Amino acid sequence: MITVNRIRVGVAAALATAAALVAAPSAQAAVGAAAPAAEVAPAALAGPLAVAQGTRLASFDKQLIGLINDARAKNGRAPLQEATGLTSLSVWWSTKMDGGSTSYQLAHNPNAWTMVTSYGASNRTSWGENVAWSSSTGTSAQEIFTAYMNSPGHRANILSAAYHYVGVGTVGGTRGLWNTTEFTDKVQAGQAVGGSTTPATTPVPPTGSTITVRDSVTGSVLKPSVVMLRDGTCVKPLKLIYSDATGMLPVPALKTGTYCMQVRGVPAGYTLPKNKLIAVHAGRVFAARIMAAAKPMSGTLTVRGSGTTAAVGASTFMLRDRSCVRPLRLLYTDAKGMAPLTNLTPAVYCLTGVRVPAGYKVPSPAKFLVPLNASFTATVTLPRA
Repeated sequence: MITVNRIRVGVAAALATAAALVAAPSAQAAVGAAAPAAEVAPAALAGPLAVAQGTRLASFDKQLIGLINDARAKNGRAPLQEATGLTSLSVWWSTKMDGGSTSYQLAHNPNAWTMVTSYGASNRTSWGENVAWSSSTGTSAQEIFTAYMNSPGHRANILSAAYHYVGVGTVGGTRGLWNTTEFTDKVQAGQAVGGSTTPATTPVPPTGSTITVRDSVTGSVLKPSVVMLRDGTCVKPLKLIYSDATGMLPVPALKTGTYCMQVRGVPAGYTLPKNKLIAVHAGRVFAARIMAAAKPMSGTLTVRGSGTTAAVGASTFMLRDRSCVRPLRLLYTDAKGMAPLTNLTPAVYCLTGVRVPAGYKVPSPAKFLVPLNASFTATVTLPRA
């Protein structure tokens, strides 16, 4: 079991986690009392909300499930379905902690492994539990989620591929906010109530949602582009989408769940990016950005003397980024005053002189552009000494 103590910066939080991937009730021994460990500091709040003792914070729970499923989508995991029995058990344990059954100390439910069998998961073979406490009932779901994700044990439960169902119960009272999150791999028939929010029985209106393919460096929208929309496994094709004149890809009506976007076409000079997973929730607008990298280009550095077209050899230059600060590589010109510029992503770069032949001075930094899908030459003129 991993635990995280509170610290008194803004809203203090304490958390603990227990995870058991098991096939027999003997694994119940994996759950124990919370013990001190590392610190977590959620952001400070303007002030606590007035919450009566023992109040169930249902909207908080829905937000937390949404955050969990967003994180799972970003990490290639299927969304967890909310299960009514697991939710009831989570609310019950948070209520017990809020009511003083654990002497107002954060603790795991020591009987959770066996209790889930009476709460709709008698067929479970994997189980996990995250618990959290905050001294302020004004703590947001995002803050608790961030604290969970900053702790390896909690993060492992949230992102585990072994789990498919979740129940979240958060209770607020005079001694703060208590959260319990239960995970299992299986539940009995009729327990699952859908995805991360109330499940959509009809497609979610795409109004306001966007899909774009963009340059990985500049962030500019690429056009034209083509994307194949697939199911969450990235196997089953659903719809081929073509961008409009502005580069925006029209968003079809989608049911709640996880989808995969496979880029099938980008402008010349770009490489096809990796598949991207997105999570779609009822009533929530999303903006999916797929970043495509430009193909590396090659060109030539040419060094000439001031007042002449003659090449000047035996020079050394440092290739730097566009700020002229970060060094990338040294360039050595040959007898003809030339050096290869290879494998450069289209962008602006900078050349600073390191060594020049006798009779010349080191020039001021010179910038040049590596164009998209075209060869190039960067020319530097050496001033006379």
